[in-house]
Amino acid sequence: MRFVIVQHDERGGKYLFSVPEDHFLYFGDRVLVQTKNGVQTGVCACDSFNVDKKDVDKVCKMYGTQPERMAPVIGTVYFQYWETEAKEDV
Repeated sequence: MRFVIVQHDERGGKYLFSVPEDHFLYFGDRVLVQTKNGVQTGVCACDSFNVDKKDVDKVCKMYGTQPERMAPVIGTVYFQYWETEAKEDV
């Protein structure tokens, strides 16, 4: 299984989330996570990492969760600056 530790913007706590096997996240990536309170944003506190199946329970216990209750990362957030013309002072 693949995991990442995410720090929520508004609360500052760090939580463990599952990551789809076909995705890799990096420290500082902004992500969307599914929580019991709905979709939230956060920032990856580390690169995503793989955990051997025999060690999943131990990793989950460290973060106070259980594998069957593991919340997922559901997407990434990107900022895009719009090109605008500078306005002259009126």
